[in-house]
Amino acid sequence: MVHDELIYWIWLSLRVGAASTEFVRLLDYYDGIFDLYRAEGEELSGIEGVSPTLVNALSDKSLVQAGKYYHFCQSYHIGILTYNDPLYPTRLREISNPPVLLYYKGELPDLNTVPSISVVGTRKMSEYGKQMAYKISYELASAGIVVVSGMALGVDGVASCGAIEAGGRSIAVLGCGIDVTYPREHSKLMDMIVNNGAVLTEYAPGTRPEGRNFPVRNRIISALSEATLVVEGDSNSGSLITARHALIQGREVFALPGNIDESNAQGTNILLQNGATMIVCAEDIMKQYRKVHKRSLNELAFNSARHSKTDCDRALAKMKVCARIYGHDYSNARSSGGTNELKDAQSRSLVARATVPDRGKPKIAEAAPDVSTPAAAPTAINTPVAARSDKPVARESNAAKLTEVQSQILEAFPLDDCISFDKLVQTTGLAVQVVTLNLTMMTVVGVIRALPGGMYQRL
Repeated sequence: MVHDELIYWIWLSLRVGAASTEFVRLLDYYDGIFDLYRAEGEELSGIEGVSPTLVNALSDKSLVQAGKYYHFCQSYHIGILTYNDPLYPTRLREISNPPVLLYYKGELPDLNTVPSISVVGTRKMSEYGKQMAYKISYELASAGIVVVSGMALGVDGVASCGAIEAGGRSIAVLGCGIDVTYPREHSKLMDMIVNNGAVLTEYAPGTRPEGRNFPVRNRIISALSEATLVVEGDSNSGSLITARHALIQGREVFALPGNIDESNAQGTNILLQNGATMIVCAEDIMKQYRKVHKRSLNELAFNSARHSKTDCDRALAKMKVCARIYGHDYSNARSSGGTNELKDAQSRSLVARATVPDRGKPKIAEAAPDVSTPAAAPTAINTPVAARSDKPVARESNAAKLTEVQSQILEAFPLDDCISFDKLVQTTGLAVQVVTLNLTMMTVVGVIRALPGGMYQRL
């Protein structure tokens, strides 16, 4: 790609925002990014499926901010992978709201040919969750499977650590700019991932880790992977959002069973009740991968890893991974330096604490992200229609467990018809991100179901 062309791709990403479902129509309509850039409002308005809001955003032809980001990336060896690049992962390109581009550091594996799995879970992990996340990731990475995660405190960080310690590769998808280390406790882990895989994000450099970014980020984690494993999490865990994205994208969801008396097991047990595949070890996942990737899997290394004695705590200490363990009563405990991504978005307290850059760390002049277009919420597509439950008593019981916001959303549902996502936002008056997050929980609990075309139905 001509380097100057990247400036126009950055311009487009700033104009459409994260998780846009519209920009692909524009790329299908025009021969190239230059033609799209030169298009005027009247012409853009005539394209089916392009909103007036986006037309207005694209009318801003300023390349100043895009140029700053471009030169910053050039100066600090940050790669930019655009939607039209042959190396752009096919699985990511095929979702309804793919990123316009990805900023990355490290070396991106060719995910079109290399097997990958996302390993996600709670920040509030138990000792069991920690050991299993590490062991499973270690063994899968030994076999040549790329472990994808979010570099968050808890299960995510442990999973990446296990993959790297095995000599494998990991990809971390951020909910902030590529130059922002979040959580800051994982700065060394971030460096390790860059040296043994890649760290990537769709957010422009300098973007702070706002709570609304993480649920949107999660669709990339699941889309880069052939399957998603949820290790541990309560019923409000953000990892359930990743699982929902995986299901919408047609990916398999694995879940580790847990003690029914533990809050940390509620999320995974709910997933298992609703059709996720139960696994108890890495071999259970390998059985699925052998069907497609038999030639690319290193069975010898996998078997050696299965029977080797690993020291999870030593590896975590070496990479300075934050691995605080929560006991039975952890409801009021908080991870040091972190905020709960899901609760941040639900409470509309959207600004999380960003990392304070170290001295000498690259900075961007006036690098605040362009917010002319708000991030669009993930749109459900091709969601399998589940069989209608014939257990009204169970549904009433589930409805009784809904939060006040979820009850408000449920009241907007017609009793005998489906409703679109946009209509729910309009009717409830809630923020897009709040509706997205709560629909996930309501789907998992079983009071509603997702239908093709971004529609929902009350059960």
